[in-house]
Amino acid sequence: MNSNSLLNPLNFEKFTLFNFLDGKISKEIIDEFESKGFTPSQILLQSNFGLFEDDKIKLKKEDIQKLLYTLSINICGIPKTLSEIIDSENEKKILFTTNDNIIDKAIGGGFSIDFGLCEIAGEAGTGKTQFCLHLLSCLPKNCFAFYVSTEHSTQIERLSEIAKENLEENNQNELTDLFNRIYVNNEIHKESQLNELIFHQIPNLCDRVKLVIIDSIASIFRSQTDIIKRSSSLLKISNFCKYLSKQFGVVFIFVNQVTSIIQSETNPFLIRIPNTGIMFSPPNQNSPFKPSLGLVWSNCINSRIMLYKTSKNYSSNENLINQKNEEQINENFERIRKLEIVFSPILSNNSCNFLITKKGLKGI
Repeated sequence: MNSNSLLNPLNFEKFTLFNFLDGKISKEIIDEFESKGFTPSQILLQSNFGLFEDDKIKLKKEDIQKLLYTLSINICGIPKTLSEIIDSENEKKILFTTNDNIIDKAIGGGFSIDFGLCEIAGEAGTGKTQFCLHLLSCLPKNCFAFYVSTEHSTQIERLSEIAKENLEENNQNELTDLFNRIYVNNEIHKESQLNELIFHQIPNLCDRVKLVIIDSIASIFRSQTDIIKRSSSLLKISNFCKYLSKQFGVVFIFVNQVTSIIQSETNPFLIRIPNTGIMFSPPNQNSPFKPSLGLVWSNCINSRIMLYKTSKNYSSNENLINQKNEEQINENFERIRKLEIVFSPILSNNSCNFLITKKGLKGI
């Protein structure tokens, strides 16, 4: 039995001591316990003194203590210091950056498993897919990614454009190497297909793939009217992705759409949930949108990043222009967008402004 694997205490009874301790404890000690009819769970539920007092086990105290310790280690694992845990996690941790100092600073240096399941949400045109493509173009060397497009065919040309602009001297070999390390699936349009991909395809690639982007989760579940079934499906998917993240060090990013917020007629700072009497205060009172898929999905994810369009524009001469009339905006101006960390287990409420350019994302 693998000494690194921990066994479920609920299944003790179907294991013998030999299953647990083969090669770790002498056969004479194991035979002595098994000859008295002791199972692993019975041994762990007793103390050393109980075994001595009943005089059932004809072994030295040191042998009994050694067996108890070895048995508990196989079940509970070896205690580690905080430094050992940090070093172990850092060894398998991969950081996915945008190679833009401003944006990377806002997201804590880059995406890692410390984010947990991360959601990128925003209304149409805020740059969600552009953000994902930019991240793929900055994929670390010898690292593989899996990009799943559920809404449209993968924008290969746009990804190629971003990568070419950021590669030194437009190196064709580097571009080929990058594309050879990105798996793509743009045929996922149903829940059954998504389940097949997450529960069967991705686990078989986890030894190589360390970044998985689902763009987007909302298009699969948003139209589902059975809320209970949808909630159950989202919980199963998120729990399994968290397992893969912890077990194999895979970073999961889910793109989500938004839905309009209906404000209370009597109090503009309260939100009314349609067809119910429930009202609540929104986390961002300046935004008329909230992420789709409801409270259950919000509790499934660990981090949420919101992208917004601002009313400001950016000119080539680096002047900020306040123009709200769309007709006045020409090709010389770029719409400024905002990235905001709504919640995260490792980051504060950071934010930054950015542009979408030919090279991808650019923080300002």
